[in-house]
Amino acid sequence: MMNMDMSMMHSMGHDIGGMGNSFGWTEWGAADCNVSNRQSSLQCVTFDPLKELIWTGSDDGRLTCLYNGSLERRVFFRAHSSPVLEIIPILNGLINVSQQNVRFHSRGGSVVTEFKSDHLKDIRAAQLADQYQPDLILSTSAPNLLSYDIAATKTTLEVVTDEAISAIQGSSRGLFACGSFNGTVELRDTRTLKVEHKSSAHTGPISDITIKQDKLVTCGYASAGNSYSAARLDPMIRVFDIRTMRQLPPLSFPLGGMPLFVRFLPHFSSTLLVVSPNGAFQFMDAEALYTAPTVYNVENMQGFIESVCVSSTGETVIFGDSGGVVHQWTDRQLFTVNTYSTPADMVTLPQPLPYRFDASTPLSYVPLPESGDALCSTWIDQRTFRPPAYHP
Repeated sequence: MMNMDMSMMHSMGHDIGGMGNSFGWTEWGAADCNVSNRQSSLQCVTFDPLKELIWTGSDDGRLTCLYNGSLERRVFFRAHSSPVLEIIPILNGLINVSQQNVRFHSRGGSVVTEFKSDHLKDIRAAQLADQYQPDLILSTSAPNLLSYDIAATKTTLEVVTDEAISAIQGSSRGLFACGSFNGTVELRDTRTLKVEHKSSAHTGPISDITIKQDKLVTCGYASAGNSYSAARLDPMIRVFDIRTMRQLPPLSFPLGGMPLFVRFLPHFSSTLLVVSPNGAFQFMDAEALYTAPTVYNVENMQGFIESVCVSSTGETVIFGDSGGVVHQWTDRQLFTVNTYSTPADMVTLPQPLPYRFDASTPLSYVPLPESGDALCSTWIDQRTFRPPAYHP
């Protein structure tokens, strides 16, 4: 028997999408976020929760903003000198985390503040504790777990963990989930950072965690011996009941695929988006023992999938690949990122140069190639004359 969620998705795909496959999901478009022909990997992609915008973060520390649907570039700027790990859009701007820094930028790219601490070194993962608590949870390779007060711009709590944390996911019950490099998943208190529940999920590092209601789902690696570097992706997706941390029957990615990312869809209680690094993805039911193997593939990838995000409406999904290209998928002709979005400020483009020049056109309108030679207006000292000093 197929779960009700999956039946609803079948009907939505046929009635609303209608674009030629079972759910109606198809690639809407793709945009290259590279600059100056330098290929960079998109380590992070996310939708703006307040505006119809898409944000990407690359391994060279650059942030790029795109308009939803058209995928036109709105703004891009270098935020860090190391790879961007997380972008968290909030009301007044963006919290963006790299391996060495935590900074707050406006949506136009201006630096508002930089969160400084002696403990912010070699950051591995970051996430807000929950939607009602303005604390940023950070993990480092020390291994430490930090609670950072965004409003006060200071570290409020720090604990030492048994193993370095590789993934963090917030919750709304005063708990947040941590996945470690040894495959253990923990539920910790947002106020004390103490472990409340703990269970073993994988034998290698956990790559992703998603939570909804009473369900916690993970995917990760299966280690070969004691070396994490030799670990391979675990084909099994682990499902837990948060109330008791009891492990439910696992899910398997079909056709020999290896899951790297997993996300709950917003409007379904148990439907998951499972993504493989080779671009294959599928919608699965966390409560069903078997799901019809309908697999989609992200086309024209420049390498492998490095990041993924589902919009708050569930109407569109974006993928970031290792070649710096963001891919947008949807199941309908008209789609939005948020149910209620505020208008995005349109960037004012520079006026084009006049087509015809006349006597009143300034010579500064004529573009000149970059050159290391001195300009004509640069006078050498032998051709300059300075009047003698005046002595009354």
